[in-house]
Amino acid sequence: MCNRLMIIAKVTHRCNLRCSYCYLRDHDGPSMSLDTLDQVAQLGAAQALHRVTFLWHGGEPLAMGLDFYRAALLATRSCHQPSSLRHYLQTNGTLITPEVASFLADNHFKVGLSIDGPMHDSCRRTVSNEGSVAAVKRGIGYLHDAGVRFGVLAVLQPNNPIDIQSFYTFMNDLGAQTVKVQPLYGLRCPPSWPSQFRDMINTLLEMWIHDSTCATEWEPFVSIAKSFVTGGNTGCMFRRTCLGGEFLSVDPRGDVYLCGRLEGGSAPQIGSVAENLAVLRSRALCYHRERDCAIADQCGACRYYRYCFGGCAAEGFFLSGGLTQKTPFCDAYHDVFSRLEAVTEEIRGRMA
Repeated sequence: MCNRLMIIAKVTHRCNLRCSYCYLRDHDGPSMSLDTLDQVAQLGAAQALHRVTFLWHGGEPLAMGLDFYRAALLATRSCHQPSSLRHYLQTNGTLITPEVASFLADNHFKVGLSIDGPMHDSCRRTVSNEGSVAAVKRGIGYLHDAGVRFGVLAVLQPNNPIDIQSFYTFMNDLGAQTVKVQPLYGLRCPPSWPSQFRDMINTLLEMWIHDSTCATEWEPFVSIAKSFVTGGNTGCMFRRTCLGGEFLSVDPRGDVYLCGRLEGGSAPQIGSVAENLAVLRSRALCYHRERDCAIADQCGACRYYRYCFGGCAAEGFFLSGGLTQKTPFCDAYHDVFSRLEAVTEEIRGRMA
């Protein structure tokens, strides 16, 4: 049994933005009660886990207000050893104030912000249909002032042309510790999108490889490069056991799903937050084993199978309706693995 657990707590569906690609449609929907929060905090308490990470997510999690997170800290600390606890917040950044930034700093939260580069305002707009990038940058400024280290997440999209050099410069200039890029996925994407994304990600990779001044860790490039050194991938996107119960997502009502990207709609619900972690994990393992066998058949002959394992299960799910399909962005990631394998081998050669 894995001695680590990440709980992706979708504490509310409420949000002050109306992003064009958001998978949630009930933006005025449910929020997590304090009773459900207590049950979330108790997940895994009986197992004496080595590490328990709470990723507070939404909707927009800061719409819940700081009192909710004060209660969350008390609840989690009463159920788990403080040394085992980690807290993350994934936010759109627009509701960060000096008070919020100080709270996050004082309580050692790691923060992720969503910002889509120079084209941000074309797709991440407010309820009143105004751009939001200025508010996000203001929030980033408050994080810098409070000494909070943060990462940023950007979604690359079809039919939203960007200048890759401008995008790369914009993201580096934010002062983030990490920049993670991921493709929009699902049935709304045209058939040509995987090929377009392949061109984008390869161009970004070459910029990053040849940028000797870049202090920002770009993902998934760093995780992939590390995988050639350690033999295993550190991120969830390419982790063989991503559906095996190491990650669990809880929605505002307390329903439990396999991961944060597999929630609602036709995604399989594996139980309730009121159930024992061992029971939830046993159900998750059934999905893991089914996917593991199917991906071995599809990808077992690939040179990078033992590093990639078919990529993100959610990307395949929302295209095929099942968890046994590899990512539709396979060709793009194959290029990235191949290029970074060559780079790491070159570095090894220099050090020999």
